[in-house]
Amino acid sequence: MKNLIKLIVSFPIAIPIMLAQNNPPIKSFDEGVMLESIAEVENSAGKIGNHGEVSPWQIMPETWNQYSSAEFKNADPKQQAIVALRILRGYALILTKRRIPVTVTNMALAWNSGPNRKTWPNSSILYAERVLNVYNRRIATKRAGGGK
Repeated sequence: MKNLIKLIVSFPIAIPIMLAQNNPPIKSFDEGVMLESIAEVENSAGKIGNHGEVSPWQIMPETWNQYSSAEFKNADPKQQAIVALRILRGYALILTKRRIPVTVTNMALAWNSGPNRKTWPNSSILYAERVLNVYNRRIATKRAGGGK
């Protein structure tokens, strides 16, 4: 997990430029910190999801297949991080097209329940609150010089 977090923090270097061509970086928040926060919340319960989710981001197989042609069961940590970033950026585009602000909370809602929902279940709202709290803590630590 710590190695994956290091990979996330180094996204601008670790992920080839070609991956961002169709999905530009998200300007409204720190992508690396967002993915770290999602991974922390997804793994806080210490269990794997009930629907075949994979990686520290608990990516559903169907979602993985939309954003990658690689076999998800055998994906290495770098592939997992690349796909997680593709999904994050893809969801940002979907929310933008729907005229929903691309915020940490809305991205967490989309991550948990999908970006095309009209309403969010209470469980997703609670999930988004946890992600936002972790994100704010990580950003504060980063600004205080405790993060890269």
